[in-house]
Amino acid sequence: MKCTGYLYILIFLLSAYCSKAQDRDSSLFSLKASSVISTELYTSFSDDSSWVPRLPPIVGRAILRGNAQFFSTVTVPFELYYSNRNFGTNQPFNQFGISPQITPWLTLHGGYFSNKVSEFTFGDLRILGGGIDIHPSNFRFFAGYGIIREARNQELRDSLVLFSGEYKRLMFAARAGYDESNGNYVYLNILKAWDDSFSLNTRNSILNPADNFVTSLSAGLSIVQGLYVSAELAASATNSNSSAKKIENVGSIPDIIFIPTTTSFIDGAGKLSVLYNAFSDWSVRTEAQWIGPGFTTQGFMQLPNDILDIILSPSLRLLQGKMSLRSSMGVRYNNLRSNRLSATQRVIGTGGISWQIEDNLGFDASYSNYGIRSRHDNDTIRLQNIVQNISFSPYYQFEGWEGFQTLSGTFTLQDVDDNNIITQKLTNSTASTFGLNHVLSYVNTLNFTTSVFNTLVNNAALTISVLSVSETVGYSFFDNVLDCSATMGVSSVKTLESEFQFLARLSALYKTDEWGSFSLFANLNSYDYSSVSYNPSFRELQCNLQWTVNF
Repeated sequence: MKCTGYLYILIFLLSAYCSKAQDRDSSLFSLKASSVISTELYTSFSDDSSWVPRLPPIVGRAILRGNAQFFSTVTVPFELYYSNRNFGTNQPFNQFGISPQITPWLTLHGGYFSNKVSEFTFGDLRILGGGIDIHPSNFRFFAGYGIIREARNQELRDSLVLFSGEYKRLMFAARAGYDESNGNYVYLNILKAWDDSFSLNTRNSILNPADNFVTSLSAGLSIVQGLYVSAELAASATNSNSSAKKIENVGSIPDIIFIPTTTSFIDGAGKLSVLYNAFSDWSVRTEAQWIGPGFTTQGFMQLPNDILDIILSPSLRLLQGKMSLRSSMGVRYNNLRSNRLSATQRVIGTGGISWQIEDNLGFDASYSNYGIRSRHDNDTIRLQNIVQNISFSPYYQFEGWEGFQTLSGTFTLQDVDDNNIITQKLTNSTASTFGLNHVLSYVNTLNFTTSVFNTLVNNAALTISVLSVSETVGYSFFDNVLDCSATMGVSSVKTLESEFQFLARLSALYKTDEWGSFSLFANLNSYDYSSVSYNPSFRELQCNLQWTVNF
């Protein structure tokens, strides 16, 4: 096991503790950080000669995150992460990033960092590069440049699943605007992303480099008391093959922004949200978004396109706030330009109620309905199904047996109704779960938790029943410095035959004022199949030791 990462963090921790002896009021340097160092051990056994352990025998992790301040002016947040499962890397850490706050209105970014620009440009990817964030008064400006995807060459093991490699993808994103503390804002946002066609070892004729440019205008406005409106309008231009033949005489678009080719396509997107909550007892939110079939942004991993969404979400509070009603109703359409064989319509509805009948009695309940339907002329490939979910969770608190008790239950039901002619007999199914949980707590920190759960799944091919019973005992020693708990549970799984599972867990948490906290967790899993000749039983033991410290 590699120990370089642990050595780095241990040296850092020792230097940090040594710095405690110095004057904390010194304006030269101060440090606030937290560290987590953990080791996981795993072993397993089975009579099956083809048995493969689910986890490696030993895994070590070290995480260090915090803020360093220099001269009482520059604040540098940082995060270091190391694991001995860094596949193929020779670096002591696989991610490192700093974001020093030079002044209250100036922050710099370096290494790995993330910063959401807007809903349609850039948001959920981590950048390896640099950036700047300026916000004097109400003015805001951000710009970032770096790598959002490393190159991956085609390999033999990947060719079996038709993976042809990936180019390294670079990105530049920026936004500038005006933002007030009351929620009023306006921003101009841009994203430029492109593939490095020289980043692969060999040129693959199947894989084409792409580039993408997106710009948007986003704004939010508080019109009157309780009425707030936000919106964003965006346009994207994309080349599915940036090395294709360039199109001449298409206007005065600078090449640094976008170079139109024979593979170019342009489309737009828009989003509008209206919230009205002038009264504390009720509110209503309406959202709508339209994303064209050709709209593409490489700043989000899975942003769908060719959709029209409309959502209405009201909420209501009654009985002096003891009862809360909430709901959401929405529809989604695609095939916005009628260039597909059929369109798909999705209807989503949810509703929920929370009612605290008495101080010690109440319940939560919810219902959801998800339906999808395609209007295809051929009924053999027409799509239509409905998925419904119902849940009900009551609770009751009372005193008894010289302790405080909580009794809670849960019931869930899922029904899948497939109305397709070919698949409905195979996919129609229902799944129900019933659970009961009892907690008994004493003043001396001794507590018992008893749980019973039953799950039943029915479909045309198989019926599955799972019954689980568990008991947990917890106690705190030495004035709540050491918390310990033990759990034992059994489960019976019935399909064509019965199967049996035994679980045992031990955990301990030791807290100190100076050296942080130490935790130990051990889990034993024993599974016995009814058909030993086809599925031999297995045993597995997993342990985790962790040290967490703040300084």
